[in-house]
Amino acid sequence: MTRYLSRLFELEGLPARLMVAAGAAASVGLLFLATMRQGMYESALQMLGVLILGGIAAYPIVERPVLGLLLLVPAAILPPLQFGGKGGSSVAFLAAPALVGLWLLSRLSHEGGLKLLRSSVFRPLAWFTLASVVAFGVGQYRWFGVAGASLDARIAGLAMLMLSPAILVMAAHEFRNTRWLKRAVWALLFVGAALLISSGLGMLGFKAVGLLHTKGGMGSMFWTWLMAMSFSQGVINNKLSASARLFCLAITVGTLALTMGSWLEWASGWAPGCVALGVTLFAYRPRFALVLGILGGLALLANATVARDLAYTPDQAYSTHTRAAAAQTLLEIAKQNPITGFGPANYYHYTPLFPILGWYVHFNSHNNYFDLVLQTGLFGLFCIGWLWFELGRTYWRARNQPRSSFEKAFLCGAIGGVAGTAVGGALGDWFLPFVYNVGIFGFGSSILAWIFMGALVGVASLQDRQPIPSVDL
Repeated sequence: MTRYLSRLFELEGLPARLMVAAGAAASVGLLFLATMRQGMYESALQMLGVLILGGIAAYPIVERPVLGLLLLVPAAILPPLQFGGKGGSSVAFLAAPALVGLWLLSRLSHEGGLKLLRSSVFRPLAWFTLASVVAFGVGQYRWFGVAGASLDARIAGLAMLMLSPAILVMAAHEFRNTRWLKRAVWALLFVGAALLISSGLGMLGFKAVGLLHTKGGMGSMFWTWLMAMSFSQGVINNKLSASARLFCLAITVGTLALTMGSWLEWASGWAPGCVALGVTLFAYRPRFALVLGILGGLALLANATVARDLAYTPDQAYSTHTRAAAAQTLLEIAKQNPITGFGPANYYHYTPLFPILGWYVHFNSHNNYFDLVLQTGLFGLFCIGWLWFELGRTYWRARNQPRSSFEKAFLCGAIGGVAGTAVGGALGDWFLPFVYNVGIFGFGSSILAWIFMGALVGVASLQDRQPIPSVDL
């Protein structure tokens, strides 16, 4: 503790100096407010105390930004923070911009300039960020003669569209240190194990244990990447002890039992995860996965009626019918500006102008790809498709490089996670939450996909352990 405080007060480096300068400015402002505004004295002093404690807590992240990424993994499932009964936000949504900013300052300070990996994955991300900014500007126009979303909703939507790629880029650089990546993967696995145990205790009647009632972080991406990481480490990482591998596989089985048992009607819970498992196995043992897939397909055909009755319930039939109707209506809206879209969150307020099944109501697409067209246009959709291609190509180029057992398992699980993420986007707005559906509460789940996709890029760049190629900006 003494060593930590001494380092804190040494204030070395640009990030520390800027942090102190910002904290000093905020402190002066709060003290001025406390003395000039009647009734604000206690509140201002409380805010000042929070500021000081927050600065002390943030200092380790300034020194080592990867720690912030690691903490984001368990923070994803934390309940939303409420602000005076006027709504709230996920912890991840609040932490992500600060984390990216601290990371940029840290790299500028410690490396004498911002140096980025030469990765083809970053190109579609850069163009997608530009498309999002352009769409935000276009969205200020009153399309169809009516006002769109509130400015707060538009800014929140733009923030999620820009923060997600930024987190991927940060993770690609920070998780080249695989020691920290191992900790992030195990953090995810332990959080998943805690949730599964909570679910089991709840089924046994222990109502006081209710971790699965947490909102936001329980989205599709959490379960998809939990299955991908637990399965890949349990099956592929032969350096783990037998008990550790059994622990990983128990999480995989438990997640499948939960999502395909209690939540069978929620296809977003199990379908992307199953895709992730299949692609992970194919990446590791393609012939075995192909044979297993053929046998599984034949088994489904032989029991097609039973499988249909189990999975295609009346609720699923209604969901499919309404989604198809929504798609037809949304295509009519998209035709008005297909290239750049209508900006973040806006299209939701245009839907009452177009009928869906004879009704004039607000609705959203429940589909990331429709959301992309309507918010960022066909160009934004193209950039995301380009991203999937580049991530796949990055894995393909790295697959035969000499790797540790952990790295090999991670790469196989990560490409499975990418496939599951792409499929999940067709079932809901899971990897880029829409403000008026999954919303900023769901950012805690979606951010996991971007963190581990970035880690895929970082691990893939460790080819033959050569010095990293970089470009100065």
